[in-house]
Parts: sequence; C-alpha cells; structure tokens
Amino acid sequence: VVNLIIKKWGTGQWIDDSGNSKHFHESLSLMLNPIKAQKILGWHTIYNLDETISETIDWYVHFTQNTDMKKFSISQIENYIEKAKTKKSYLGK
Repeated sequence: VVNLIIKKWGTGQWIDDSGNSKHFHESLSLMLNPIKAQKILGWHTIYNLDETISETIDWYVHFTQNTDMKKFSISQIENYIEKAKTKKSYLGK
C-alpha cells in the first residue's frame, strides 16, 4: 500500500522502522471483514484499492495547493455517487 501511495504522490520513500519502536503497537491479528455489512446492509465497495488511494492522494495534493476544498470535496463525493449508481451499489437505488 505504501508503494502505491508513493507512486500516486509522485515522490517519497519509506523506511520500515517497526522493529525500533517500543511505544507503537498494532495488533498482529487485525482482521477487517466487510461480509456483515454486505449481508445486513447490502453494502459493497465502490472503489478498488488503486482508486481509493488515487482519490485520497488527489485530495491531499489539492489541499496542499490551496484549492477550494469544499468545492473539490463535493466534486469527489458527486463522482463517487455516480460511480456507485453505475455499480448498482448506491443505497438510494
């Protein structure tokens, strides 16, 4: 994931420093499973991982460029809704 982020951002590098930190801990058995949301709510992902990273990085790039973030965010939300409608995953069907 980090390599995808760096690729989309256009620059950067990362260093695995996890072995040197005694203060940070993340569960070794962190498991996320969307099955319950799919079954109960009929929820499905709209963006794949690459699209999710692209949209997120795009938001941060615009933020650093002093873009009108309200307008930009609304545009991203509208694009997301349109994509959801085409995937028939939109809650408003």
